[in-house]
Amino acid sequence: MRFLGSTLVILTACMLNMADVNAKIQVTIYQGDLALVSETRSMRIGARQQELAWPAVAAGLDPGSTHLTVTMGDALTLLEERYLPLPGTSLEMMTAYLGQPVDVRVAATEWIEGRLEAVLQGTLVLEQAGTQTLIPYGNETLVRLPDADLDQPPAPALIWQIDHQGAGTRTLELSYLTGGLTWTVDYFGEVNASEDHLTLSAKATIFNRCGMGIEDATVTLAAGTINPPAPAPQPKMLARGGMAADTVMEAAPAPQPEAMADLQFYPLAQPLTIGDQRQVQRLLIAPQGVACKRAYRYRSHRSPTQVTTALTLVNDEASGLGMPLPAGAWRLYRRTDDGLRFLGADQRSSATRNAELTLELGQAFDLHAERRLLQRRKLSARSEEQQVEIILFNGKTAAEAQIEVEEQIAHGQWEVTQSSLTPKRKDADTLVFDVAVPADGKTRLTYTVVRRW
Repeated sequence: MRFLGSTLVILTACMLNMADVNAKIQVTIYQGDLALVSETRSMRIGARQQELAWPAVAAGLDPGSTHLTVTMGDALTLLEERYLPLPGTSLEMMTAYLGQPVDVRVAATEWIEGRLEAVLQGTLVLEQAGTQTLIPYGNETLVRLPDADLDQPPAPALIWQIDHQGAGTRTLELSYLTGGLTWTVDYFGEVNASEDHLTLSAKATIFNRCGMGIEDATVTLAAGTINPPAPAPQPKMLARGGMAADTVMEAAPAPQPEAMADLQFYPLAQPLTIGDQRQVQRLLIAPQGVACKRAYRYRSHRSPTQVTTALTLVNDEASGLGMPLPAGAWRLYRRTDDGLRFLGADQRSSATRNAELTLELGQAFDLHAERRLLQRRKLSARSEEQQVEIILFNGKTAAEAQIEVEEQIAHGQWEVTQSSLTPKRKDADTLVFDVAVPADGKTRLTYTVVRRW
């Protein structure tokens, strides 16, 4: 137990009420370290009550985003709002323990046990077996609080100065934006030996650094990009421990995406409980088969000698997908008699339905290239001719390699006047060739381009 003596600052003519233990919380978590928290609580308001407290809000709360609504009961008028990032006085500290058992002793009397229900001016209100006991709070009062970790201070609180028309229970909904909550996506793909099929699944990892634990919350994950609010100045918080190393993987049905306002929302099927400085993983895509194919790319502007190895797939129903895919990390593997082999990884942006995805996994070991500028000839003051040679080598002894060669042409007008293979113009600055390289052999590509500026 922690002991708390009386201190000097008392909230003027106020009662800080406990929250209903059956409070409901809804959280929408965005990928950019932003979340919308909506919490509903039932609170008893006294006839002369002038202040209302909402214990346990996120430490990363944006005070400018708070919105309190009465959803059931008589109206309230909010005159002033205060955000208490950490308790500063003994009474403010006790707001974090409303609804919990405490022991109170005045002078040399016996300890009185009860549930801390409210704090009046100079008086503590304890509930004992359905009745209320009023205990004076002064210089000789000693309060014994529940056990607490001093390295994990109580969560911040909101306090409002209020005006109302009478006593009674009201159902209140508080919503606010907060930092400290985010999520990421990790895709797991197991590629077959012929590299034309993969078994794909995905999980969402939810990170909580917001300064409070979340219990039995209805959680929706939001994918897409929004403009966040300007960061509000935050009071300095006490240092908390780093993110816990343990990760909990919870088995739950994969959510079905819902489109709204140019975003994709993934409502989790089961309530989520996650402590502060913890992370939890939920299934996002159940394992399913997806058609794919191997691809190779040579881009001299990135590397003059290396050929990139990749896997391509189409996000459509015919291929086995056809769903909005949030941005995330893709990791691909192949299963052998000795277990899994890691093939490589890529970080990809979000992909809409019917989009083609190219996952670049690394550099091909058995493929390489040589590029030379054979000739550069000035045609006029504003034009020139270049002749380029690219030799592609295939060290694989069993299979031909199909390599996409991508050449960047400097800005300006240009045309290919001669080429050993059929060229394709990808865009205003990019020339593409499809080159077949025989097993254990090589292919020579030459082209001549005229530039004008």
